[in-house]
Amino acid sequence: MTWTASGRGSGQEAITLTFDGLGYVPKGVSLFLLDEVTGKPVYLWTQHGYQFTPQLGETSRQFKLVAMLGNDRPLRVLGLKAMPVRGQGVMIEFTLTKAAQVQAEVLTLTGRKVMVLESGATKIAGTHRLVWRGMGSEGIAVSRGVYLIRITANDDEGRQVQAVTTVRLK
Repeated sequence: MTWTASGRGSGQEAITLTFDGLGYVPKGVSLFLLDEVTGKPVYLWTQHGYQFTPQLGETSRQFKLVAMLGNDRPLRVLGLKAMPVRGQGVMIEFTLTKAAQVQAEVLTLTGRKVMVLESGATKIAGTHRLVWRGMGSEGIAVSRGVYLIRITANDDEGRQVQAVTTVRLK
């Protein structure tokens, strides 16, 4: 795959490649777009497009479309649990199948963010624990009720997965 410029642009305009028709790709096939200039892989199942800005004077860029059968270690968030601990808040536990950047959030049932517990920290594969003290982002205790705990994980190849569970504060 090659991007080629037409006309006499300055080379500074951002260009976006979009991916349509991925629904026709067989299950078990992972698709990546590889920018041969930057070496950046883009996982096509979770990314809607790829944007780049050509270097000054660059009129074409090579891309590789890589299809791989199977995935020996797909990124997953497993075993998400949120357990109230008397007087200490809520213990949140989850397992990652491979290293990823993690965002952990507490939400209301309508989806409003109450607290961000973790934002972009890289975690290794394995079991992790976080504690939510029952406070909102302003540092004020939240009211009793049911809340959502959402863990979103992004790996180096652009895959993104998430898991959600509920917890009841009494």
